[in-house]
Amino acid sequence: NYKERLHAALSCIMWQRVFWNKSIWSHLIVQGDTMCEYRWVIAMKDYEATVDTMRVSAALNAIGEKLKCLSFLPHENLHNIVTFQEVVCRWCTVNHKKLPNIRCFVYVFPCDFAKKGNEVEVYGTGGMILQNMKNLLQCLPGLERLELVDLQLDGLDGEHVLDEVSDVCRFSLKTLKIVNITRMPFSMMTVSSFVYLRCLIISPHNLG
Repeated sequence: NYKERLHAALSCIMWQRVFWNKSIWSHLIVQGDTMCEYRWVIAMKDYEATVDTMRVSAALNAIGEKLKCLSFLPHENLHNIVTFQEVVCRWCTVNHKKLPNIRCFVYVFPCDFAKKGNEVEVYGTGGMILQNMKNLLQCLPGLERLELVDLQLDGLDGEHVLDEVSDVCRFSLKTLKIVNITRMPFSMMTVSSFVYLRCLIISPHNLG
């Protein structure tokens, strides 16, 4: 992760030179505690990770144009993921620019499978989390690979989840991976809008 790269750069002058290489910063993995500061919460009587928005903005200024792959792999703290995405979108809006060099976007949602008796109820994403992800995808016009895993959306959300991507990347997207994007069987006809799609990985219950 980025902390390990920073620590390596402090070890000697040779590692410091490598630190500024574009390929080092080509892939940014965002988790629940990425670029966070810990604050004491009286109600919880514990420290809580909160996204440092100034640090995220500074990082985008420094490495935004070097990024080629952006991955969101949260295990917890989904609020921090939403905040991180909002900061990226706000940065693009304020600077009147997008992130065209990002070729790959990965989002793996940590589904909550709650057992009730003999049945299993699935809690997927949606609402503000989904909308923020869609807003962020509009800032990635050069996207060639998109992976959305375990979103577990309802029918209406699943029907429109790829609308923004289709508007921005219908001619650039070459690889699309959508696994368990909906809870129930639903035909994802939107995939036909990607003209130059070469590889499609899709769950059986989302086939037409």
